[in-house]
Amino acid sequence: MEALRIKVNNEMKPICPRLSNHPYDDPAHDPAGKMIQDAFRQHREKNYREIKQRLRLNLWRLGYVFLPVKHARYSIGYLGDSILMHMPAKKRGILGPLAGKWVRIIHFDSGGLTMGCLAGEVYVPTDIERTLVPRDNHFSKNNGSPQLLAYLASCRQEVSIGGVKHKVINGVMVSTRLPKKDFVAGRAGEFPEADHVVAKEAWISRGEDGKWTVTPRDEHGKRFIHEGELGEFNWVPVGVLVACFEKDKYPRYAPGNECRMERTSDGWKKLTEWDE
Repeated sequence: MEALRIKVNNEMKPICPRLSNHPYDDPAHDPAGKMIQDAFRQHREKNYREIKQRLRLNLWRLGYVFLPVKHARYSIGYLGDSILMHMPAKKRGILGPLAGKWVRIIHFDSGGLTMGCLAGEVYVPTDIERTLVPRDNHFSKNNGSPQLLAYLASCRQEVSIGGVKHKVINGVMVSTRLPKKDFVAGRAGEFPEADHVVAKEAWISRGEDGKWTVTPRDEHGKRFIHEGELGEFNWVPVGVLVACFEKDKYPRYAPGNECRMERTSDGWKKLTEWDE
């Protein structure tokens, strides 16, 4: 009965979906993986150079190719570290011939601005794929899916998907970005995990005091406005602050002339203190 209970619990555990162009820890499940780990484990031996050269020749015979990789890319670490990746169907470049296939990338040599890696096709059975663990906490928007969120909620507390921070709330992985329509409708209180809103005309963030602050911006970055231009932000809910400059101070945009205006039911109210 106990064995049956354990089996059911394992089956209920969320499984990571197949992620395209994202690194996984290499389980070294095949002879080539074991050969790589075995060779680099002997790095203190006197004949290590010969061992490494023999490994290089064996990998070349298996079809591995040289791949220069920038440091820290693919979350590859020390010499001998290796990852598995599933190539996109439209992969180009050196790994173009391996598009749509599983690839192992090994940090083989180091020096200069790049890592000297070797990459080659690897067969990953279904049972092994189901146990693969993705590296890094940054995932592309293309890989974002409900299945991935369910898996990450079971093993991580905070991740980034498509550049947006997600964190676990009550066992569910949720986004910390609040949609603008919900913010304008005054429903920010229904999303306690949200800490920012992205709008074309401003960056909106929640401070440690729980208040929302609007920082105007344009395509060039932060935009300087003064009190006389606050009419364009009349769409923000009551209680929201807008960062601006005092209109009667000259030079208007000099440091020290900043202020925050609070949206009230009667209009705009200047705060007596500026809180960073």
